Amino acid sequence: MVKIWLSGGLLWLNLVLFASLSPVPTALQHSFDLYDKLIHLVVYAGLMWWFCQIYARSVHRWVFLLLACFGLLVEFFQGMGTYRVFDPADVLANCVGILIAWFVVGYRFARIIKPIENRAYVDLS
Repeated sequence: MVKIWLSGGLLWLNLVLFASLSPVPTALQHSFDLYDKLIHLVVYAGLMWWFCQIYARSVHRWVFLLLACFGLLVEFFQGMGTYRVFDPADVLANCVGILIAWFVVGYRFARIIKPIENRAYVDLS
């Protein structure tokens, strides 16, 4: 079952990479700054929450570091392109989202996926 959850997370990472490196529609370019930071925060919080559901608590700091590095790398790729720019505020929003999710997972919603798996699992023996 872990492979299914991990595949979903990797798909999510690929979608984030694709969306981050795609051009922003012209209609959104001028009114997008605040929403852009909110989107970064929510998306990276969601990614952290997702991967913390899969891996044990002892691995969460590595998940944090890998997601922060992923976000930083995406920003570098944006800076290399012609229609996006490197934005340190995006990196900060990513890290704040990751930290929020890390605290939420650590205190309240530690393992929501496990009960779902237990209910979905049917013993056929």
